[in-house]
Amino acid sequence: MQIAQNLAELERRIAAAAARAGRWPQDIKLIAVSKTVPVELIEQAIGAGITAFGESRLQEAVPKVNLLRAKYPQINWHMIGHLQRNKVKQALEVFDLIHSVDSEKLAREIGIRGQGLGIRVPVLVEVNTCGEASKYGVPAEEAVALLKVMAGFDNIQVQGLMTIAPIVTDPGKARPYFTKLR
Repeated sequence: MQIAQNLAELERRIAAAAARAGRWPQDIKLIAVSKTVPVELIEQAIGAGITAFGESRLQEAVPKVNLLRAKYPQINWHMIGHLQRNKVKQALEVFDLIHSVDSEKLAREIGIRGQGLGIRVPVLVEVNTCGEASKYGVPAEEAVALLKVMAGFDNIQVQGLMTIAPIVTDPGKARPYFTKLR
């Protein structure tokens, strides 16, 4: 019950934020991060209406996704963590969208593996807009060049960009990083 109440409050806040920004709430995709969350709670979230989950560790995600995909085929699974090239093949078998493409080498590996599986892989390019060495992502000044290279890969479909802002107590202090991404 708590998950459903939390979701209702979150949807209310999303609608209010969308209205302030002049956007439609239905254009905003909510992805529940299920990293370290047990399957039972994920199922409660599905029952409450969540349709997309993000996992950042492949080894943790595989058993969850394999267990839940048969029962809930409508659920989309997103790879939201850093992806190593040696794990691309397995990631493509598990996830519906890769959020963390941050280099030409990783993009090339995804394209090769996608071709081998006969699929076009939807991805987001991760851009490091804050310049923190502890964060992954292509440096902002190199993002356009990476996108141009990726445009030549037939088995990759770039669906957008993503960034992770620094952790701050005032949400207004995070906005410049998203503005830079835009």
